[in-house]
Amino acid sequence: MSMTTLQDTPVLAVGTRGASGTHTALKGDNLAHLQQLIEQGQRYDFVLLDPPYNTGTNRSTYLNVFDGEQWATDFGRRVEASWALMGDDAVMLVTIDERSLHPTLKVLETHLPPHHQQIVTVRHSPAGQAQRGFRRTCEYLIFVHKGAMAPKPRTLGPWWNIIKEGSRSSAGKIRWNSLLKTGQNHTPASSPGCFYALRTDGAGRIVAVGDAEDWQNLSDDSTLIYPVRTDGSLGRWRVGVERARYLHSRGLLRLGRSGTVSYACSGLVDLIDRGDVKIVSYDDKGAAVLADQRNLDELTALPGTLWDAKSHSYSTYGSWLLKKMVPGLSFSHPKSLYAMEDALAFYLADLPQARILDVYAGSGTLAHAAMLLNASDQGSRSTTSITLDDGSFDVLTARLTAALTGTDRLGQAVEGAYMYPDRGLISSGLVGTLQLEPQ
Repeated sequence: MSMTTLQDTPVLAVGTRGASGTHTALKGDNLAHLQQLIEQGQRYDFVLLDPPYNTGTNRSTYLNVFDGEQWATDFGRRVEASWALMGDDAVMLVTIDERSLHPTLKVLETHLPPHHQQIVTVRHSPAGQAQRGFRRTCEYLIFVHKGAMAPKPRTLGPWWNIIKEGSRSSAGKIRWNSLLKTGQNHTPASSPGCFYALRTDGAGRIVAVGDAEDWQNLSDDSTLIYPVRTDGSLGRWRVGVERARYLHSRGLLRLGRSGTVSYACSGLVDLIDRGDVKIVSYDDKGAAVLADQRNLDELTALPGTLWDAKSHSYSTYGSWLLKKMVPGLSFSHPKSLYAMEDALAFYLADLPQARILDVYAGSGTLAHAAMLLNASDQGSRSTTSITLDDGSFDVLTARLTAALTGTDRLGQAVEGAYMYPDRGLISSGLVGTLQLEPQ
């Protein structure tokens, strides 16, 4: 099995739009390459490990049948080496499905120092893949954070199913929260400062909060509202009396028709203070009437840990896209180009010169995603992709060349356009410098 160094790779400059970026393709044992990169003092901001899932089926020279202990040992060595190549603030992304999820988490726990990680479930096959029992529709993205690295909000299009046309869901919604704290353990004794009364007048307006001295001057038709749960037991409010008085003074505490009390949480208050949400008037009970001043198409948000975006279909934007870009060559189970671009963008949007490492590179989806991200924001992020053998290397280099030139290996313009959002024809090409291993 051949292996080359970074210095050995010839340079091919291709592409027509976007900013620059160097994309290096290496072939051979990835552990040996990792050790070599460590010796060279290389450092990366984003490292992807997409190891064999140990499914029990080999594909050509791609081994996918391992003794469990040997798989853990081999993978653990590559995890340790990858961690050593990460900068002080960086992220490691590990992809896996449910068949090897537990062993993967065990490897990360065993081979890495204390760290923060999150597991994202990505729905990559809406129809599902046949297997014994329920159909497989998802796999897992494990984001391992080093130092202060963390995902940042970004604009999420309607294909994320977070902001729905004609309505507002979790992102971009003006939401008043219930003032009553739910849960059996939230009693007056658990937080005495959050147990107090609200006084209302005969018109249903909240007129005082807590033990105010002027209560004695209120009319006889006023009532007291305490935090009482649905079973009749006493609970507590979500905020203390001073915070409640502050919210009441701004009209951000309101009484509903059913007698429930709601309030503006700190996030909504921040939006009001920034001018993103405007108090346009007050209703007949003194509660603020709010209007969102933001453009829903430009709202930024972080999604939850379940990604259900149609752009993440591995079939449509993985296999079918790859088939158009490298006719006559094949690679099993490539990931969605846009799923990988999203993963990069959540961490690297503010790092236009970030360095990216793909340890188990197959068809080059991550490098292609970095090129597309560069073209979208004029970045110059660079990638290093380590692929196993001649077959994978041929697919990867053919794909990256097609991405940069807009022309496939047969000299034909690649059909289709970049989507989510629309960013022009694939045949227009991207831009960058591609370093290829000598053949």
